[in-house]
Amino acid sequence: MRRLILPALALFTVFFLATSFAFSYTVKAGDTLYSIARNFHTTVSELERINNLQSTSVKIGQVLSIPTVTSSTPAPSITPGTREASFQGQTSAKVIHRLRAIPGDPVTVRVIGAKGGAPIVTWGPQRPDGTFEELVMTPDGNDWVGVGRELLGEPAKTVNLETNIGVEAITSSLKLLRDPQGIQNVFVSQQVLSTANDTNRERELAVLNPAYKQSELTARAFFKPWVQPINSAHISPFGQARRYERGGDVKYHYGEDYAGKIGDPIRAANDGTVVIAGFYAIRGGLTGIDHGAGIVSLYFHQSRINVSIGQKVVRGEIIGLVGATGFVTGPHLHFEMRVRGEATDPKQWIGKIFP
Repeated sequence: MRRLILPALALFTVFFLATSFAFSYTVKAGDTLYSIARNFHTTVSELERINNLQSTSVKIGQVLSIPTVTSSTPAPSITPGTREASFQGQTSAKVIHRLRAIPGDPVTVRVIGAKGGAPIVTWGPQRPDGTFEELVMTPDGNDWVGVGRELLGEPAKTVNLETNIGVEAITSSLKLLRDPQGIQNVFVSQQVLSTANDTNRERELAVLNPAYKQSELTARAFFKPWVQPINSAHISPFGQARRYERGGDVKYHYGEDYAGKIGDPIRAANDGTVVIAGFYAIRGGLTGIDHGAGIVSLYFHQSRINVSIGQKVVRGEIIGLVGATGFVTGPHLHFEMRVRGEATDPKQWIGKIFP
């Protein structure tokens, strides 16, 4: 990367007097100010300030200035979704992954040149029982690929990885940045709120958790880019911290919401096997598809489910219809992409085989 060399005085002046350096971004369908801030590792308030916005509303085609350097914070050195780190071992093997992420980002870890079977890739700190979390590594041509993630709400920190290839261990790390989104108030009626009680949560987790665990043992079924399950605009971003009642606990939005009318078709985001198909108090009409390699997609609030447990589906196949069932205030599709049981940003999968 080329570097611009400035005299010391000029550099001092740029750093302390400039409010920001920026580049332009054109708002696309489904964008919100919160999702734009998240994707470019800035804050809503900073976007409002440098663009002189009077509200958090944005329109398709609107051109925004995106800060790359502020007076107090150097810009992240990555473009979201790209791989920026390369770690060479003593052998010809190489580990590639991005250098920075925010909670909920799926992080593709690609191992190139590994011989003698699947590498063992551990993610994060040692657990209390002495074990480490292992990525599910799957062959991808001549490479091995797995997906890491950090939970929504995690603080800024360094995440350490170790890749074991035979007798060699390649160590690497990424910086987990602070999530730029603020807390959104989405107050709902007590009638709706009452559905999200502990009993209903436990009943649904008793179905979801075994599906997540089984997916780690299932062979990878997806070999084409992921598709958006409904052809409509995003109406609520992934990862938003929310309060559903005044003074209530902060909850996180674990999926991406899409606008829709009751009866609109919902399509499978990729090939896989249906492992959940039923109606539940909170998630409403719910379909879960096991795609293998620890990856499960979920589709909430359906009015009708067109598939059954054990059925194999292909990318783009209609699996159900939009509804307003469960914990909702109106019809829409809530779509989740789970990696080993934890939510990741669905937008970062669409159009790619690995995020």
